[in-house]
Amino acid sequence: MIKDIGIDIRKHQISDFAIDSPCYQNESDQFAQLGIWANYGMLFINGIDKKPIYFMRHCNKEKYRWGGIIELGDGPLSPQKSLHHKDIAQGDTLTDYYGVTNNNPLTYGSGSKDPFSEYRFNNDYATWKEGDFLNLKAEYFPYACVSHKNSPQKFCFYHQFVTLSGTYEGKEVVGMGGFDRSYFPTIGNMEDYAAEAMTYLGAVYSCIREDGRKESANMCIYDRNGYGYGYYYLEGEEPIVTDEIYLDAKWYHLPYAQNDPTVCFKDATWYFGGKEIHFTGLWGAKGYTATPRLEKIGQSHVYGTWYEGKQPYKQKLFYTWNENMKATEKEIRRMGWEVVDGNI
Repeated sequence: MIKDIGIDIRKHQISDFAIDSPCYQNESDQFAQLGIWANYGMLFINGIDKKPIYFMRHCNKEKYRWGGIIELGDGPLSPQKSLHHKDIAQGDTLTDYYGVTNNNPLTYGSGSKDPFSEYRFNNDYATWKEGDFLNLKAEYFPYACVSHKNSPQKFCFYHQFVTLSGTYEGKEVVGMGGFDRSYFPTIGNMEDYAAEAMTYLGAVYSCIREDGRKESANMCIYDRNGYGYGYYYLEGEEPIVTDEIYLDAKWYHLPYAQNDPTVCFKDATWYFGGKEIHFTGLWGAKGYTATPRLEKIGQSHVYGTWYEGKQPYKQKLFYTWNENMKATEKEIRRMGWEVVDGNI
């Protein structure tokens, strides 16, 4: 069941990687061009029963914004620790302008020389490299989520799930994650568009089931519980997309952030399109920086395990990411949820 809400579910095309992606070159999408692109993943070094590390590279088309590799917190409300930040390319690093890097096969990307990094995307797979310590191959899921300006997101946004394999600090790793691209109108200030777009409660989950089937879910809620978008796909079944979505969760203050109204859930259940998506929080963070991003009021992250339906099932590999971008106690209460240790 794919409800027409301005989100296309389809196989990626090499043209999706262009700055002026053809799918957005129309009046309704305001001829939007690439503004922000991001690459990320949860990496397992010694099996999926051990805590993973998390990697994020965030970029403008002109230069990198920031990047980092973090050790996730020991609990769902615990902060991250730095693994690689000072030795990784940041916003002040001289980088290549994003664009075509090879014509045969047609490949897009960017990179830097000092510190070294390289990002390449072709029609079949992508490669991501950071320094001499991270070398990953990203293989695409069958479907990409392509949001238009008339979607609940209200801006043009492309998301692709991936599986990851490669090496980290000389050790073999496997993982899952994704990459996305935000496209904004060429008129106006990109940062203003980005700020308006970044007010949400969002979740991205994926896994490979024991029988080998790929499974993925993408959820977002905006101004009220009940409205946003929900996407679900299990290999062999028709994808589900709807703008009617509900989140059941209890919220807590971050114990390490004193006098901070930011809250986060530990566990959650998402309901949409006849599906119920269960999340169990195991590891926390606040941003992807070397230390918790305390200045970003309302931002919280939690990672863990997930499954769809009434009963958990075995997974060969999994990924979860929950990002709350307006999660203050006041706002969460306004939207109808309980803050367990609330002060209001």
